[in-house]
Amino acid sequence: MVTSISVELVPRSRESVLADAALAATYSAVTHINIPDIARFSLRSVDAIRSIRERFGDRFVYVPHVRAIAGTKLGTDFPGDIALIVQGDMPVQFDPSKISYAADHIASVSDRIRVMAGIDPYRSSPKHELALVEAKIAAGARGFFTQPFFSLAQLRYWDTILPNTVDIFYGVSPVTTEASLLYWRDKNHVVFPRNFSWAPSRQVAFAQRVIRFAQAHGRSVYLMPIRIPLALYLSKVFARE
Repeated sequence: MVTSISVELVPRSRESVLADAALAATYSAVTHINIPDIARFSLRSVDAIRSIRERFGDRFVYVPHVRAIAGTKLGTDFPGDIALIVQGDMPVQFDPSKISYAADHIASVSDRIRVMAGIDPYRSSPKHELALVEAKIAAGARGFFTQPFFSLAQLRYWDTILPNTVDIFYGVSPVTTEASLLYWRDKNHVVFPRNFSWAPSRQVAFAQRVIRFAQAHGRSVYLMPIRIPLALYLSKVFARE
């Protein structure tokens, strides 16, 4: 199985996201483009995806984030190949009824668009998160993107308990400053391993190890270079290309 690799691009502006997509396109290993919907930016995820698709055609699989509580309509003009449903600000599990579908478009949407959801290893207990995973699958999710892992041991554990019947993209986000570490620790309740290092070389090496793990286990990878220059990060992660 060829491992898919999705790269998250931050939609600060149409110009910046097109430049980032052009950079990502130079790496053959990058198969998917993932765009979060960030409230403080005026460019919406679906609009960013639409612009990238107009420029790059079928070069990527396109994954806009869709906030379930926003009532986004997944009509025939939806620009993504995958709708990544995120929960927004409500503590609810994935529920397609939260999305507003035009009644006469349901069949065409279900044929063309894959619906995926999120996994958060830090939200609560593994037992509770797995129950949410099963509920999301029952509701129609065909795969998952995880929050980033910062330990290969933790990733290995989750790989043993997550189902093999759906696609899983394991998240990786470089942490290269103390401020970034505190963000993940305080806002997302991440517990970092004792030997964790935010040295850029260690973060690149970790991303490469996750890619090799995914290749060996039939999984995929979701790179989130949020606070590091995209060009620098990708050039190091894919240094052998």
